[in-house]
Amino acid sequence: MAKPHQRSWLGTKRRERPVPEHRGILKDELIGLNVYYFKKHYPYPLRRIEVWDETKEERIVLITNHLGFAASTICSIYKDRWQIEVFFKTMKQNLKKRPLSPPPPMPS
Repeated sequence: MAKPHQRSWLGTKRRERPVPEHRGILKDELIGLNVYYFKKHYPYPLRRIEVWDETKEERIVLITNHLGFAASTICSIYKDRWQIEVFFKTMKQNLKKRPLSPPPPMPS
């Protein structure tokens, strides 16, 4: 007898994918959205990847529509994107803030 699909507020697990060893990836699964509005506007499967962050000692859940990439590649992409976000946040906090104003008129 088949197991019933596992459900959460976000989606129903449709299928588990193989997980690479020794990379900190806990789960890699395809999910379908549960909420009617989401299902109506995005009926395609999504990918849910759980990763263990050793520095913070916590689980991170990544949701993506990239079905063709390896789980480790997706984790690397998210990690790089997060570093960019942290960089911009630091820049915004440390740079002197000046109001935006139009440039002065050019002399004729």
